[in-house]
Amino acid sequence: MVPAVDMSPGTKPALSELRIAWSDNFGDVPVSEDTRKVLAQFIGKLAESGCTVKKINPDNFDFLEAWETWGKMVDLQINVNIPGPARFFMYALGGVERSKSPLLQMVYPATYDKFIETSSRREILISHLEQFLMEWDVFICPVATRPAYEHHEPNDVILGFNIYDDPIMVDEHELNYWTANCAYTTPFNTTGHPAVTIPAGYSKDGMPIGLQLVGRRWHDMELLEIAEMIDAVAGAYKTPAGY
Repeated sequence: MVPAVDMSPGTKPALSELRIAWSDNFGDVPVSEDTRKVLAQFIGKLAESGCTVKKINPDNFDFLEAWETWGKMVDLQINVNIPGPARFFMYALGGVERSKSPLLQMVYPATYDKFIETSSRREILISHLEQFLMEWDVFICPVATRPAYEHHEPNDVILGFNIYDDPIMVDEHELNYWTANCAYTTPFNTTGHPAVTIPAGYSKDGMPIGLQLVGRRWHDMELLEIAEMIDAVAGAYKTPAGY
């Protein structure tokens, strides 16, 4: 029998005691200038408040492998229910689409051995990120590569899957829809580490920019307490006009 996890928070640290790691670069996926600026200014405020801050990524954590593992998990846990003939044609004809982003993966044929292999890779990623977070109270990073933009319609829908051919612009960079929106969140979806998003600032066009705070697995309540303190430093929430 697996013992229940104690989810109660520990002793709440003072803001000035927090050890904060931060990053604006996961696997060289570009982040907008506005987002980098908001993040840097926010980290500056935390440093002025007495926090220990350091720009660093987790040791031995392969973001490309995390993205690919996330894509394989989605396929093995959800898409595996697609009928066999349809899966065959998706695998045979979908290579070009899957090549657009490491998040778009397909495991064919879907076997027990491949599921165990993917799960084992996930466990290794969990271990590396957990070891990193043993040294830090929280890891702060972007939520997405750019501020909010207008709704992006898919170019096509094939077998229930949205196909996005038009790129998302991140300053002068063209990114695939999935990479632009998910590259900075899926690593933690993959490992199961808790994350909290807080408003941190605004783009030059007035669009809101959020940052995510990531904590250790099974330390959700501690992360929420830390997020409350850090959010007070940001003080960036504004009620939208008309609400």
